[in-house]
Amino acid sequence: MKRLFLLTLVVAFCSTMNAQSLDKFIGNWKFNATTGEYGYESGMVDIEKDKIIMTFTGDDYKYPSDWVKYESDTLKYNFYVESTVYVKCYLVVKDAANLEGYAVWDEGESKLILTKEKLQ
Repeated sequence: MKRLFLLTLVVAFCSTMNAQSLDKFIGNWKFNATTGEYGYESGMVDIEKDKIIMTFTGDDYKYPSDWVKYESDTLKYNFYVESTVYVKCYLVVKDAANLEGYAVWDEGESKLILTKEKLQ
């Protein structure tokens, strides 16, 4: 009986920790990719629990993620650009208003800097 109780506490604690980590990422973020390809250097990232949507400055098209995973303090997601370029992204929390990470594709890599949008 004690083992069952202890197991229940551990599972509850882990679920709480994961939810807290997840909440740090959720929201609307402006991003800059200083070494990104022309036309893909800035835009918005909308992070929800089960999906990420990227939009690039000057382009109205929304690029949805096709895979999302939260691991400890890291958010990983992938998406296609123009149906041919597969991009893998990795983000970590720098502080409450900033995320940092990388976007990696077959021909390169770019550092990502995200700043949380303030509610108006």
